[in-house]
Amino acid sequence: FEAVEVTEDNGHEATAEVTDDTTLEVSLEADNDVGDDIELSVTLDLSDVTSNEDASDDGVDYTASVEDGNAGDTTGSFSFDPVGVFDGEDLQDSEQSINDGVSTTTGESIEVVPGDYAENVVVDQAEVSLEGAQAGEDARDRSGEETVIDGNTVDIEAEDVTLDGFTVEDADRAVVVSDGVNDVQIQNNILDGGSANGFGVISVSDDAGGTAYEDLEITQNHITSNEEETGDSVNGIAFQSGGNDNSDRELENLQITDNDIEDVFTGILLTEETDLNNDAEISGNDLSTTDSHGITLFTPETLSGVEITDNEFSEIGELRGNGDDRAAIRIDDADFETANGVDSEISANELTDIPNGLLI
Repeated sequence: FEAVEVTEDNGHEATAEVTDDTTLEVSLEADNDVGDDIELSVTLDLSDVTSNEDASDDGVDYTASVEDGNAGDTTGSFSFDPVGVFDGEDLQDSEQSINDGVSTTTGESIEVVPGDYAENVVVDQAEVSLEGAQAGEDARDRSGEETVIDGNTVDIEAEDVTLDGFTVEDADRAVVVSDGVNDVQIQNNILDGGSANGFGVISVSDDAGGTAYEDLEITQNHITSNEEETGDSVNGIAFQSGGNDNSDRELENLQITDNDIEDVFTGILLTEETDLNNDAEISGNDLSTTDSHGITLFTPETLSGVEITDNEFSEIGELRGNGDDRAAIRIDDADFETANGVDSEISANELTDIPNGLLI
């Protein structure tokens, strides 16, 4: 991270630098009681940062002090905003909450330092890259401090949005993609769903029915439910219908690749009347310990140019011991078609301890 904005409240000069992505080093130039110049320094572990939508506009407050043997203690205070809004590499603004950062951006990246953020994040600005402390780091195998959205949801309501490098935990739904929103990338996130009411840890909604989506990419995430704590299991990635028998949703260029999905009801679920078309790919995922099937395509209208390849399935149906009639992949009432000369393909998937491989 670049340094985010630091302010001070007692006339002292303050400088700051974020080092190693987890530490904020701040220096203050102050005067002691007898007029001598003295430099106060403090190093902060950013995992201690907490923020919420009701926080003070003054940012996160800290005080640094040193003991002067001749003149007693010298104190300087400062605050900083943990959310930086960037245009390229240039810091344009800083905010106290993630939502404040989204509201001030116009097609820029928003960098959020490690810490806990108790806010329901709504991304309603287009062309925004929302980057947590672990942006660019594969969520399936990483260490280090996390930017945690705790008990709340990330709602993506605008096009061309990237969510990268966050932990979202203990929410009914960790991420929701609204009706008809295109060009969305959900990558490198640790996502933990809450109750069965959430339907999917990642939910792609179709409340109106008949919604078309293009260029949705979900990759390198670790997706799970907190079933052990709640007794509920939600689906991993779920494409919801609007409750219409003929919703006729279309998914173009869908990419679900290289995710770990475990301890969920169904790993990947597409509900009624969905067309899955044109270079759709479900590959490289590790799906394990489900209550129902690994991948379910429930009454799709057509499957054309779709690849379901190189996935690993294990302990499907074993979350609550329902495994006898479960399958790695279940497809109901599908019309298979050729798209741009390419047939749909289901191949090279690895199955371990599963009673059924493919049910059509």
